[in-house]
Amino acid sequence: MDASVSPTGAFGGGILRSTEGDLIFAFYKESGDWDVLMAEALAPLEGLLLCQQRNLRHCVAEVDSRVLVSLVSLDASSHWPLCNSIRHIKIVVTALGAFVAHIFCEANSVADALASSKLPSDVVFSSEASLPPRTRSTLQLDRLQIPYVQFCHLQ
Repeated sequence: MDASVSPTGAFGGGILRSTEGDLIFAFYKESGDWDVLMAEALAPLEGLLLCQQRNLRHCVAEVDSRVLVSLVSLDASSHWPLCNSIRHIKIVVTALGAFVAHIFCEANSVADALASSKLPSDVVFSSEASLPPRTRSTLQLDRLQIPYVQFCHLQ
């Protein structure tokens, strides 16, 4: 799961795949006017809540923010309203038997493509064919284990 922040707002995206790499669902969500870390927290929270709605347990929420993984994994403190989002993530993670893990931004290209899609509204995708074209092609490259080069800011 990933987030994108621009002058027009914060956006999140993510994809849940089976162990075989098949799409279960993907999502795009506008989060409002937040800083990067808050946007990075809202994206996995949204994905985990969608998993909870579908009763999908034992998921791994992969994010490219080491800071976020530390805040969720440890009893580190954060400022409000971020602390509320972190607390909510911890509650849902416990309920689902899930966990949040760090991955490098190069391995998060599909979620990055979703988060930066700038779609007109929030959407949940249930098929590959319904994904935005850039996301669909990034997913295909990822499935073939072909590197997708992108520039990203490490936190």
